[in-house]
Amino acid sequence: SSGINAEWPLRPGGKVTQALTKGLLFSGAVTPSRIYASSKTEVSLQKLKVFGVNTCLDNLWTVKNSNITILAVKPLVFPKVLHEIAPAVGPDNVIVSLAAGVTIDSIQQRLPHHAKVVRA
Repeated sequence: SSGINAEWPLRPGGKVTQALTKGLLFSGAVTPSRIYASSKTEVSLQKLKVFGVNTCLDNLWTVKNSNITILAVKPLVFPKVLHEIAPAVGPDNVIVSLAAGVTIDSIQQRLPHHAKVVRA
C-alpha cells in the first residue's frame, strides 16, 4: 500500500526523526495516529510524543504491524536493529534507511530475501 494507507513506524534518532515526523504530519501525508515510534527506552520516545504519535518499546511489534518502516538510527547500531526486526519483515514491508554509509546490499544481507529496501 502507499504511504498514506500504511502505518509509519519510526525509530527515534534525534533531530532527523523529529524533522521527518514534522514533515509527514504538516504535509498531511499521514495523521499522528498512523505513525508509530519505537525505541528501547521511554526517554528516547519523549521527543516524539509531543507530536501526538503512537509510541511503544517494541521494535518488532511496529514492523509486524506496519507496511513501511523508517530506520533513523546511527550506523553503529544499525546491524543490531536489523537483526532484531528481521523476523518481522515480510514481503509487503518496505524498509527505508536514513543511516549514512549503510548500503542497500548490506541491509538486504541482514533481512529476509524478499525484503524491499530504500535508502533516503
